[in-house]
Amino acid sequence: MGSTASHALCAEKPVLITILRAGLPLCYGVHKIFSDSEVGYLGMARNEETLQPKTDYIAIPNVRDKCVIIIDTMIATGGSILDAIRIVEKQGPKKIIVIGAIAAEAGIAKIVEYNPNIKIYAAAIDPQLNEKGYIIPGLGDAGDRCYGQKE
Repeated sequence: MGSTASHALCAEKPVLITILRAGLPLCYGVHKIFSDSEVGYLGMARNEETLQPKTDYIAIPNVRDKCVIIIDTMIATGGSILDAIRIVEKQGPKKIIVIGAIAAEAGIAKIVEYNPNIKIYAAAIDPQLNEKGYIIPGLGDAGDRCYGQKE
């Protein structure tokens, strides 16, 4: 009755890597599509004053010569995604794809400037960031929305 859309992101089973904690809900959905895929985790937090990310946890499987999908709900400044890309690149993946629910134009530009071959998929692209580096209009802090504010 309806139609089905299909698109091959990777020729083989990808490795999914999500940025904790905000990326988890989106990762769950992506993992339903790629249910046989291994999943890795990067614990990152953004310094609210400098807007620079800090990585304090890395648990990723071997990604050498594999297609890797990096998942984060919000791609705001692009800093966390770029750090994730650099961490993954050290293992020599065949291909890197980025998936986000909402992205800011500035974050996309930063990723494309770093490597124009990285494909970026987002459900929505918003035009700007506020002084805290949050996407406008966006939805605020995705991790806080899903799990409550950190204390």
